Amino acid sequence: MVGSATADEGKRSFRTRASAGTARRARSMRASSRRVLLAALGPDPGELPALAAALADRLDWNWILDRARSHKVAALLAARLDYLEDGLLPSRVRDTVRTVRREARERATWAQRTLQQVARALAARSVPFLVLKGSVLAEHVYGDPALRPFHDVDLVVPVPRLDEAEAALVSLGYRFYCPPAFVFDWVPPAVRPSGALDAPVPEGVARLLYRTHHFHFQYVPPRCDERLPVELHWHVAQPPVLPVPPAALWERATPTVVAGLPMQTLDAEATLVYVALHAMKDGRADFRLLHLCDIAWLVARDRSRDGWERAMALAAAWRTHHHLARGVEAARRLFRLPSAAAPPPPGLVAPLLQSCFRLSGDPVGGGPGHGPLGRFTREVLAEALWDLSLGRPPRRAGRRVLATARVRLARWGLLPGRA
Repeated sequence: MVGSATADEGKRSFRTRASAGTARRARSMRASSRRVLLAALGPDPGELPALAAALADRLDWNWILDRARSHKVAALLAARLDYLEDGLLPSRVRDTVRTVRREARERATWAQRTLQQVARALAARSVPFLVLKGSVLAEHVYGDPALRPFHDVDLVVPVPRLDEAEAALVSLGYRFYCPPAFVFDWVPPAVRPSGALDAPVPEGVARLLYRTHHFHFQYVPPRCDERLPVELHWHVAQPPVLPVPPAALWERATPTVVAGLPMQTLDAEATLVYVALHAMKDGRADFRLLHLCDIAWLVARDRSRDGWERAMALAAAWRTHHHLARGVEAARRLFRLPSAAAPPPPGLVAPLLQSCFRLSGDPVGGGPGHGPLGRFTREVLAEALWDLSLGRPPRRAGRRVLATARVRLARWGLLPGRA
């Protein structure tokens, strides 16, 4: 009996050591894969070939490709991997890279056609507009529309011309998109749509809620139409997030050429401020590497002290300096960029933002499992840390946490529909 017990104990000890060894190897492989993914996404991929070669036997390509898709950077990753020597990529990965690149080029073609059609329809009605985000960044920052994917065309029009802009979209076959009720969980409880959470909201109700509490409509093309949806903005954020009038955007308008047509966009400083705001305002739950790539690539274009000071001055005037400083700092840490020309203002960014990422697991991959309750708890706490790192008062951060909890529970079907 003693011998049998000793043998059983030895087996358990062996299994424990084997399990610990497997866990260590998995952590090492994940860390190596993360390094290669981030090296492939930054403005300067110079270290990627040597790094991929040195870590070749410690890379989880399934994880790398999955994370890239999740963070909307698969097209950029594929373009960078396509230039690696054949021996560094397994054949199945090489095939995936080619597929992703082909699909990215096809989508970029349709994105350009969408913008061209919409721009001409607006010009025919003499409706001024600003083109934002993906369309401009893909062409003028990344230098190739196939590197920076986007899933809709973002335009800003003056509020008095909104009806004419909508008519232009309708003339192209677009229709107003009525989302399901759960989308409006961010509006005050007293005005939330009634009924089932997954039921589409009537157009009149959706329009009223968007105009009162939001900053854009969405228009979608007909079914099986390859054109992209269009977000028709009158502003770029809710007033509590960006407390400046729409006129402040138009004061920063500058001419450009996108998709071969002359149009207007935000100037360099306003673009950086807006992109950082977009990257940081929605919290850890909606964090995507694509948005920090945008910041990193913009910063890499102008590292002068004057450019940084102008951007910070504008961010201060728009009361978004926390978003800019935190966004640039997060991009610098992830992509190992040189320090900005001027340090961000003092604050809690380092301990809180780092704690947020640690709590969530990996800023590239998300936290481990441990069941729905564990994931939910980490996600809610991470949202609180993210908001506090942006300098928001604890009361406002608390409201954000409650809103996040409500939305997540609703999406998991744990909240009943409203009567």
